[in-house]
Amino acid sequence: MPSAGILATADSRPARTAWLGSVPAFAVRRTMRPLAAWSAGIGAYFLLPGLIAQSMTEFLTGNPQFAAMAAQAGFPALAAVEG
Repeated sequence: MPSAGILATADSRPARTAWLGSVPAFAVRRTMRPLAAWSAGIGAYFLLPGLIAQSMTEFLTGNPQFAAMAAQAGFPALAAVEG
């Protein structure tokens, strides 16, 4: 019997039995979501510093006054990504 309320919802749904044929298949099923989440997180972690490094080098190359101030502060090679 559907629950009472504005939106009717079903009390049950079909069983999801994909990847339940063996223990290794079940292990793969249980690790797919966490693996996807960790992969996205690690990808974002490495993408963000790369984008920041690129934009900082472009900024310092286009503004020699800031590059000179960074060199006086002890960061002489900030005009390149290695710096």
